[in-house]
Amino acid sequence: MSLATRPPRPATRPDRLPRSAAADRGHEIRLGLAGVAGLVLLVAGIPAALVIFVGYPLPRSAPSHDWLTQTITATLIIKILACVVWLVWAHFAVCLISEWRALRRGRLPRTVPLGGGSQLLARRLVAAALLLGGAATATFPHGGGHVAAPPAAVASQHAGGTVAGVPAWQGVSPADQLAAAAHDAGGEADTPAAAHKYYVVRPPHGRRYDSLWDIAERTLKDPLRYKEIFALNKDRVQSDGSKLVDANLIRPGWELRLPADASGPGVRELQPNVPAPHQDAAATPSAADQAPVEQVPLLPAQADAAPVTHSAASVPSLATARPASATPDTSLESITLGGGLMLAGLLVALTARRGPYAPAGADEQALALSADAGLAATLDRALRLLAAARADQGRALPQPVVAWASPEQVTLNLAGGDTAEPPAPWQSAAEGWSWTCRLAELPEHPRLAETSAPFPGLLSVGRHETYEVFVDFEQAPGLVSLCGDVERGRELATALAVQAATSVWSDGARVSVVGFGDGADVARIQPRAITETAHLADLLDELEQEHEAVQRLQRQLGVDGVLTGRQARRDQAWRPHVLVLSGPPTPDETRRLQLLVGSGRSNVIVLVVGDTAGARWRFTLDASGGLDLGILGASAQAHRLPRAGAARLAELAASAEAGRRAESGAVAALTPQQAAAREEALRAVPPVPSGPATVAVQLLGPVSVTAPGPIDPAKRELATEIVVAIAVQPDGLHDAVLRASIWPRGVSDDVSAAALADVAAWLGTDPSGRPALIDDGGRWRLGDCVRVDLDELRRLAATATGPDELAALQQAIALFHGEAFSATPAERYRWLAFARSAREANVVGTAVTRRAAALLADQQRTADAEEVLRRGLQLTPTAEPLWRDLLALAGRRGPEPAAAVAADLYRTLREHRAWPEPETDALVAQLAPGSAAAQTA
Repeated sequence: MSLATRPPRPATRPDRLPRSAAADRGHEIRLGLAGVAGLVLLVAGIPAALVIFVGYPLPRSAPSHDWLTQTITATLIIKILACVVWLVWAHFAVCLISEWRALRRGRLPRTVPLGGGSQLLARRLVAAALLLGGAATATFPHGGGHVAAPPAAVASQHAGGTVAGVPAWQGVSPADQLAAAAHDAGGEADTPAAAHKYYVVRPPHGRRYDSLWDIAERTLKDPLRYKEIFALNKDRVQSDGSKLVDANLIRPGWELRLPADASGPGVRELQPNVPAPHQDAAATPSAADQAPVEQVPLLPAQADAAPVTHSAASVPSLATARPASATPDTSLESITLGGGLMLAGLLVALTARRGPYAPAGADEQALALSADAGLAATLDRALRLLAAARADQGRALPQPVVAWASPEQVTLNLAGGDTAEPPAPWQSAAEGWSWTCRLAELPEHPRLAETSAPFPGLLSVGRHETYEVFVDFEQAPGLVSLCGDVERGRELATALAVQAATSVWSDGARVSVVGFGDGADVARIQPRAITETAHLADLLDELEQEHEAVQRLQRQLGVDGVLTGRQARRDQAWRPHVLVLSGPPTPDETRRLQLLVGSGRSNVIVLVVGDTAGARWRFTLDASGGLDLGILGASAQAHRLPRAGAARLAELAASAEAGRRAESGAVAALTPQQAAAREEALRAVPPVPSGPATVAVQLLGPVSVTAPGPIDPAKRELATEIVVAIAVQPDGLHDAVLRASIWPRGVSDDVSAAALADVAAWLGTDPSGRPALIDDGGRWRLGDCVRVDLDELRRLAATATGPDELAALQQAIALFHGEAFSATPAERYRWLAFARSAREANVVGTAVTRRAAALLADQQRTADAEEVLRRGLQLTPTAEPLWRDLLALAGRRGPEPAAAVAADLYRTLREHRAWPEPETDALVAQLAPGSAAAQTA
């Protein structure tokens, strides 16, 4: 059954498509009217009905003994029931007042005792009434004279995917465009567009949280105008992938559009693009001057497709595609358009480029707030578990085409119905055409680390409602065309190129971008994985040779494709080669490419910006970034990486690489005392604790906390993160900093207080009864009964001198139990990448290890020295000063031991997405000449 006749879809995915702006507003008005009607019915209708049909509820005379002795009648029972209804109504009224007051104050509502369903109903009715206000604001202009322009006017004034010159946002709806352009609609056609104003929601400060009410009061001098801000931002997808759907719930870091008259602290202006100067008619090419349209004959495999025409001029090169009116946007917002999953891979790549010693910059911290590291890591685990389980069953992997992922589940839509029972927790639906896995039910697997990533060509092309939409491009039966708006196609192609090179659910992919002009910015982001070529002809021979090598490997292993090959043996040969073309290839190039990708699943993927006759899959983009996946039967808001975003990422990558080389050289020259002293200038070495230890915090390996008190297993991860965040700050961690680190998107006082109470109970007290968790005037710190292995490492490094130096250093090395600060959940510890302690463990650990190895080598204890260096590499696997010392010691025994160390070195760096420094490559070439490792270098 073909995809065209049976488009795969997840069983749980909503079938409806996004509605138009008018339909959205009409739907909101209907919901709002229903909410108001419900409020009137419950607040006034129920009391009126009770009074009319049962009677006045309060007694008209003083109670007497006769009340207790009167006969029980049906009337009496009805009155008793009426009293119960009155009590329920009064409780509901309290819930309603609580919700309404919270709305007016812009705060999260307090939980009403025994609220339950009553408070939930009150919340929904108030929210529905708010929808009526928000919809009315968008439909009926404010008294200030703003008039909404019709969609046709917006389209004519803001062509090219921009609203008043502002690049289209991911997830921007027609209603957003309508609201954003409202202040321009009544002017002349040639009136310069005004600047758009924005406000970034602040993180919580103490007990105070930003709210639309407060923002409107500060920026518009009228808190009641919060409805205008709500209308301008409703349903806009923010950088974290969520939307504003309730005026009472906004998150720190969200960027909110403001009315044109907004002013005050926090208000930012984004200037529109300057209109291009008028061109002389003689300078504009006429139709006769355009390149002729060429009819490309279809290949036999495409006989069922309609003829497609193209010309060399139909898809301009990237260097010339930028409009004259374009103003480069170098803000981080242009990067976040690529989606949270692309950012998760980018952060891994930047961390590898930065190395274990250099600090992360503020830009990386900002990107980390938008990255979806949790979903990326969970998706990787789910796919590898599927591959491992199918291998255990002796069955081939399924053939996904489209996938849908949310924080709750992953659904694979398969190219053919697979009637075999999928391994748990995967479940089959739609007669085997769809496999779904609940992510919370993922089991453990003993060989997960050795399992190849099964679907490295699975890339997220965009977002549909709450789902990330993926396409497995290896499954494409030919070239893939990104049709429609050319600039949006280039931005999607660039985002896919970066994602393919950095995604965490892949063992790596090679990416070649062809003919992009200034596409060198893309190549500089990950130069070992992404290369830029001017002409496709320069690359085709190499592609064909790679494809033939893969075919030979398949024959040697007796497998029938790349999927079964990955199951049979983990090998770099199976990694996909993603080819991204800036325009359609020539007919001869199309024929040669079709031979590589047209005969079933291939390790070669060809993406073409613009329509081409060689395409079997055609994805269409509109000017706002809307993506239609054509025959695959799905749509999404496309992920995009504009040129400005690629340039900014290239700068970040270059800065990270420079920091790595500088810090690596500096650390290689440090003694243990110097390493401890370098950190001591910022934070004193903690004194030796005086009392016995009752709590142990391990940071020099997998993060763990051992404490005597009880802890709910469901709360242990959060409690551990809180303890670690405090442990790395011996001088105390301010409550506001703690909350911003653990809950970067905001948290209520009740939640944070409850979490800290759980931690205090878990850590308990010392033998004298003093608590292990101390609130020291708004700063949290740990008591003397808490032992932190990182503090012990720093103390030993600072005092390791004299005759007992080696013993002290070996005692310090005995604290190493694995990679520092490892085994942390991907969705937590985002603050750790920007904490000094993680780098401090690497710096001091490297200095201690190198000094101990040098002392042992001086005593001719070479084997012990090598063992110490390997123990240090457990703590910091990418510490190249340690690897070079280990290479030098192995080189004393000959080229073969050095080659074995070099192989371990390159494998470890590859697993951590890092590349060797030039000094390391040079040492390998010197000590192990002619080895496979040296050739790789």
